[in-house]
Amino acid sequence: GRVFLDEVLAHPEDDAPRMIYADFLEEMGDPRGEFIRLQCELDHMDQLNANYLDIAHRCSEILAAHRQSWASELKQDVRKVAFARGFIDKITMRARAFITQGEALYRSTPVNWLRFNYVKGAGEQLAATDALNHVRSLELVGLSITDHDMRALLTSPNLSRLRELNLAHFETLQSDDVGTALAEMPAAQNLRSLEIPSGEGFLRAMARNGSFPKLEHLSIGTAYTDSSMVGITGLQVPSLKGLKCGGMLHIADTEVLAQLPIKQLETLNLESSRVPARGLQIFAEAGTLDEIRILNLRNCGLGIRTAGILFAGQRLAKCESLDLSLNRNLGLGGRPKTFMEYIIAHEPLRNLKHLSLGGLLPGDLAVLATCPHLSGLRSLALDSTRL
Repeated sequence: GRVFLDEVLAHPEDDAPRMIYADFLEEMGDPRGEFIRLQCELDHMDQLNANYLDIAHRCSEILAAHRQSWASELKQDVRKVAFARGFIDKITMRARAFITQGEALYRSTPVNWLRFNYVKGAGEQLAATDALNHVRSLELVGLSITDHDMRALLTSPNLSRLRELNLAHFETLQSDDVGTALAEMPAAQNLRSLEIPSGEGFLRAMARNGSFPKLEHLSIGTAYTDSSMVGITGLQVPSLKGLKCGGMLHIADTEVLAQLPIKQLETLNLESSRVPARGLQIFAEAGTLDEIRILNLRNCGLGIRTAGILFAGQRLAKCESLDLSLNRNLGLGGRPKTFMEYIIAHEPLRNLKHLSLGGLLPGDLAVLATCPHLSGLRSLALDSTRL
């Protein structure tokens, strides 16, 4: 079976070698075969598929019975593991352990996601480690790391195959030097996903010194912080499809964000950003609401003025998922139900499949249920609703 495993390790992004290995294991009576096959199926399955919960439950049963023995097969000093597509896919470990054991790790399992929980003082050694060539997704969150170590790691030529990078929770990591290092890192030209803090100097240095031509998903800042997006002016992200903004957004922030290619966005997540109505209007005027497929405005403190912005003309005609929950000022179930009237009257919502609302009364739910252009809904999530 080693030859089949080697094919999986050689082609970690391809499901075909995994399925061949799964067939071999199932013929040998090894439950790992069924687990690989089912997790690969789940990876491509819509969570609303009728079979999703049954398959997920079966995966959980198999993993509960074998997780300890499968995880113990790793001889490296890892702290946490998670499985995906049948194998250990996510690992947390110390930088110094990775320096000495990284190559052996990737000869054992096709790890995709790596998180270091301690780097301090090991940045240059880590940057020189050949095993970084295997890393596709890297998270550096919640650890102590100096700017020197961070710069050394980001500029390592061994990270040239990196596709996803998460630095989001480094609200203290705001030096211009680190922003420049991020822009100039070898992986910048091929990054698909990037999560970063919102420090103005950090963002300005990053935007001024580099471009991210293949970046599809960008997340800036973290929730419940006072963010500043001003430094992002001029950032080159021509392939952007998804944008997430954490922290409190002000009108000036939305004006800067509107300079990004936001008209082509498929996903916009402003959860807990407290975006003002004028800020949302700026997004709308830039054309964002015309193309968006997934819009998250959960807990944004939205008022009734928002309805006239969201549901004007053909806006949200392509939207498949809309989250308006935890916005207590919308008056969905109280006052004259103005916001509900907007939803019921806005026929372009006919493509909506997932809707999250709050504050509904029994009569509101009955109206939603009989609304012709909402007949395609596959899920309805309600919070603070008295039914």
